[in-house]
Amino acid sequence: MMPASGPPRPPQPEPSRQPLDDAPQAAFHMARWVRSASPGETPVPVALMIDPRAGQLLLLDVEGRALDRWSLPRLALPGGRPPPGGSLTLTSAERPGQRLHTLDDSLLAPLWLYARHVFTPASNRKPWFWLAGVGGGLAALLALALLVATVFLPWAGHQVADYVPAEWERAWGETMAGELGTTCRSRRGHAALARLTSRIAGDLDLRHPITVRVIDDPTVNALALPGGQIVLFRGLLEAAPEGTSGADQVAGVLAHEIGHLRHGHVTQMLVSRSLVGVVIGLATGGDPGMISQGAGWLLEQSYSRQAEREADATALDLLTRAAIDPAGLAAFLETVAENETVTLPAFLSSHPDSLKRAQAIRAHPAPPASGPALPAGEWADLRAICQ
Repeated sequence: MMPASGPPRPPQPEPSRQPLDDAPQAAFHMARWVRSASPGETPVPVALMIDPRAGQLLLLDVEGRALDRWSLPRLALPGGRPPPGGSLTLTSAERPGQRLHTLDDSLLAPLWLYARHVFTPASNRKPWFWLAGVGGGLAALLALALLVATVFLPWAGHQVADYVPAEWERAWGETMAGELGTTCRSRRGHAALARLTSRIAGDLDLRHPITVRVIDDPTVNALALPGGQIVLFRGLLEAAPEGTSGADQVAGVLAHEIGHLRHGHVTQMLVSRSLVGVVIGLATGGDPGMISQGAGWLLEQSYSRQAEREADATALDLLTRAAIDPAGLAAFLETVAENETVTLPAFLSSHPDSLKRAQAIRAHPAPPASGPALPAGEWADLRAICQ
């Protein structure tokens, strides 16, 4: 038998059998034409010739007149490739019940050139509607996965987060904070930070006491972690203005992170995206969760619009009660907006635009008798906490 993985072995070429690129082949291939499935049907001797230009197999009588024309794309080779020198059986989807039986295998080479599909088993040729069905199924599966990831799993995470043991949250927060780098421990800077935190948080009732630390890292960012942990990075303090307006900016950022803690956003996001990781891990055999990836992973995430709005609203409330002008938070967001690259329209992005958030905060009136978040000297101490 001829190997199934390679082209059929053509016979030794003869001048009269060389295929022409765009004209009927000059070679004739003798065959017997069975025109019906009736048992007593007498085969008709015919000569076969391929017309590549018309995409047809011509059936000619002994005088060269065309008896029929079979479309090359509709040909089939139900018996498969014959052994060397053996005969072929051809059928046509347009001629049910009819068959052509060649006298040898000389038609193999022309078929390989102009109707190669006949060498592929019909079970392996997928019709367009099968491909469309597969494509539609994949699209539906993708839509379902998107719905699960964006609607169901966040909702499930919100529900599950309420039942996460408090000691788990504290352990997560301590571990993640330790992964971010060295904690700055200047005594005077730490005292200023504690005073600022106390002024903003006041008697706020939270599940965990608030612990704020500064990490010796140039990143201009802040991060709320599970278990009441808040991390400010040295880069955030250094990027703020040296005057007391800089203290107002840091106070606004701190109030915003406290807002995330108050609403439980951190644990909700961790649990929700860990559930996504579990689903993906089950499907792919990958990492089953996100919590194990630590704070570095959390730094790369963003909250939903709703979560940012809730944290901003809490920040405005805390700053107002502490008599701190929220314009500092707005100024920080405006600085962030200058460095943002717009990649999605607002209605497609889950993360609200920083400039729009700043505008909403500036629309909020400053509290009466507001003063700087920290006196100039204490603000200088806080900025130098890592020195």
